[in-house]
Amino acid sequence: MCVNYFPVSNKVLEEQFLARLITPEESPTEAWKGQFAAMLVKHRQTGERVATQARFGLLPHFAQEVRYADKTYNARMETVAELPSYKPAWTASRFCLIPMCGFCEPCYESGQPERWQIGMEDDAAFAVAGIWSWWRNPHTQQGEASFSMLTINADEHPLMRRFHAPGDEKRMPVIIHPENYDRWLSATPEQARALAQPFPADLMRSLAAPLPKLKQPSPNFSLFDEPEPV
Repeated sequence: MCVNYFPVSNKVLEEQFLARLITPEESPTEAWKGQFAAMLVKHRQTGERVATQARFGLLPHFAQEVRYADKTYNARMETVAELPSYKPAWTASRFCLIPMCGFCEPCYESGQPERWQIGMEDDAAFAVAGIWSWWRNPHTQQGEASFSMLTINADEHPLMRRFHAPGDEKRMPVIIHPENYDRWLSATPEQARALAQPFPADLMRSLAAPLPKLKQPSPNFSLFDEPEPV
């Protein structure tokens, strides 16, 4: 599913997403699974929207290594409440938003997998729904936040059904409408399911986005693999 996306700057977090920055670091121009980027959460005491750096790939409390994030960067809405990696965050309503300018998916229309970028029709930044968790590294005792994007079926979506290999199920991240940002961050699991709807295709667009040679991931990394259920 989505292993790579384009985060927004701290300026956009403050001005468009109306978030207070908890951590000063800028997100990378491109974020890959296992890397740190900004997520938005609701402050427990004040209720305000805050932005903090977190790892892309949720680390459950029982994870022994950071590499566990390599298979938890996406969580399926159909099974998020059942799988051990995601269930604690889901049932505790640890919902977050992942601000971005676009996300990447493979298109096979040419006969070969090609990276495409999907975003808003007007090029505006937007937010994808996620769940987050706090993990303490058992080797260093250091703690960190991490998150997973939530995804839904897109077999019938006019745009997103173009992506992924022929014969494979089509998936898409859950994009939240701006007027529902605070509703998502404060949702119960039942309310979250009601908000997890396909985003209108006429408000989205896609374009080819070949992977620059200087940004090629490691040899054992696949842009087109699906994370295994965990």
